[in-house]
Amino acid sequence: MKKKIITAIAAVLVILAIAAAGFFGGIRYVKVQNEKKKPTVDTVSLTEKLAEISELASVEYSYTNSVRFENHLDFYGYKIPFTTNYFVLTYDGSIKAGVDLSKAQINLEGEMITVTLPPAVILSHEIDYDSMQATDETYSFFNRINITDYTSFTKDQNSKMEKKALEAGLLQKARENAILTVREFIITSNPGFSVVVI
Repeated sequence: MKKKIITAIAAVLVILAIAAAGFFGGIRYVKVQNEKKKPTVDTVSLTEKLAEISELASVEYSYTNSVRFENHLDFYGYKIPFTTNYFVLTYDGSIKAGVDLSKAQINLEGEMITVTLPPAVILSHEIDYDSMQATDETYSFFNRINITDYTSFTKDQNSKMEKKALEAGLLQKARENAILTVREFIITSNPGFSVVVI
């Protein structure tokens, strides 16, 4: 009888040992599998991908400008009669702003990717010369004006239009759009990571 009890206890202990080994082995297997599934990211290649995009134009400010141009000949500070030229010039233009992604910095801590963007800047300013129209033109026979005066005149206006765009919040909007675009790009290409773009 004692032999049967000892055999039963031994059998129960063996079964318990097998069950415990299976349980802990299963836990270890799941842990190893989860570690294998952990997402990885290569910050160097991610930095290179952003640098390939280079300048990210994230906002465009379109405008129509209308300005009056006037010039005349003078003699020692006195306006010479019949030498005045003037016209009103109207034209369309666009200013693009964004960030230079080649200057972005990427930091990885655990499963958190932090991207620091450079400040937003004006990337381009273009005038649609096909839209240019001169109205209310008055020309003097003694002081002719030609199309080169138009182009030099618009160059003087560029800084004024850029100032107006900046006052309208162009760079702030460009930065906000760049943050959203870069964040979406990194989330899409690196699932499983938390992404912060500043």
